[in-house]
Amino acid sequence: MVDDIGADAQAQRLVEFDNVAISVTDIDRSAEWYGRLFGFRRGYSTYIESLHAHFQILERSDMRIELLSRATTVRNPDAAIVPGPHIDKTGAKAVVFRTSDLEAVTSHLEREGAIFEWKLQDLSEDGLRATMIRDPDGTIINILQYP
Repeated sequence: MVDDIGADAQAQRLVEFDNVAISVTDIDRSAEWYGRLFGFRRGYSTYIESLHAHFQILERSDMRIELLSRATTVRNPDAAIVPGPHIDKTGAKAVVFRTSDLEAVTSHLEREGAIFEWKLQDLSEDGLRATMIRDPDGTIINILQYP
């Protein structure tokens, strides 16, 4: 019988995190936006017949994002929901990045014309702070600076 530590190690050898998948209405627009604001470049791209969907990987040296789009993809009607009530329903809520210089990131996002939910927001008494924006389809992008 494999102990819990052995099972954890085996699972870690078998799989590794690959990406976050985001459905978008326009892959080219979203790829440009994520590239301009966060430094992603286009990687592997294909058309997935079984889903009737375009598939685009965006890459940086430290992470990947998967963009998916079909001819029938529409903006999520919940995309405009305000932060807070958005966590009342299950499922992924945001793409979250971290930084050690939230002021510099926020200034960069301002220059690039990002749509903000909030800027340099104090989230907790111990010093957790965030700037929150929306991608072109309304997906929440949260940038955290830990204390």
